[in-house]
Amino acid sequence: MTRRPLAQRIAEQLIRRACRYLPGETRDERCREWAAELPAILHDPGIRFAPLRSARALSYAADTFRSTRYPLGALKSKPDGAAAASAGVRLFISVGIWIGLV
Repeated sequence: MTRRPLAQRIAEQLIRRACRYLPGETRDERCREWAAELPAILHDPGIRFAPLRSARALSYAADTFRSTRYPLGALKSKPDGAAAASAGVRLFISVGIWIGLV
């Protein structure tokens, strides 16, 4: 039996599965780098509530899996101007929401 928390074991498994979608030359390096972040997240002194730290670690691992499983291939199919325009629209909407909340 391992002494690592359950959340860490699940997050490490998600990260290992995410690394399967990466090219061979970067797979091992990224897997080690992403897995090394988990103990830092799980022992973050800024978050006092332990279940919240676990949820944050699992969210990090799920986002890693999602970003490797579905890369930004849609942007590659658009012309460069369309990708920049899309990013500009998102920025404009984000600023508008922020101003509305403040």
